[in-house]
Amino acid sequence: GTDRSARVPLARQGLADSTDTIELLRPVPIRSFVGRRVVSVSAGRLFALFLDHSGRVYSFGVGDKGQLGHNDTASRGTPRVVQALDGERIVAVTAGSAFSFALSDRGQVFSWGENDHGQLGLGHLHNVPSPNLITALMQPIVKVVATEERAAFLSNDGLIFRTGNYSGVDDVGSRSISTPRLVLPVHPTVTEANGFTMPLN
Repeated sequence: GTDRSARVPLARQGLADSTDTIELLRPVPIRSFVGRRVVSVSAGRLFALFLDHSGRVYSFGVGDKGQLGHNDTASRGTPRVVQALDGERIVAVTAGSAFSFALSDRGQVFSWGENDHGQLGLGHLHNVPSPNLITALMQPIVKVVATEERAAFLSNDGLIFRTGNYSGVDDVGSRSISTPRLVLPVHPTVTEANGFTMPLN
């Protein structure tokens, strides 16, 4: 029989502004990017971020938490430029489950989307539908990692900061960390994630 995991929404593939589903048994090109050089991709839960060679960020998929960054909660079936980042030279994108990060060439981090555990690092627990600069990160950041409800940030001098739900991890007393908190020392229960070590448990 047909592998049911291959049955996906058209909108998830950037093939149409549609919620219909088709069976995809092989990779297909996303029409919006034909002839365009994409240098990075990051996928969350039912949405994706793309970065092209010029530093522009695109997103499409489900947008109910504002994770697409278009200042609304609408879903998009085809990739659309995240216009709030125009003027920034973005060098990396990272998707959490329903939230997003963009890292600039100056080491600044912008975040948007679901924020029920403070994972965006903006000092509050409200969803944000458009990119906001994480001003609490004072050091230049070189890497961002995101998981289901949390994120970690690696600075250029080797420090790790974290946000989101770290309930049950070392000395975190509250469930949510909404302002980036320095990890010092690194908890012994760690995992390798995208090139650097961060606490995930």
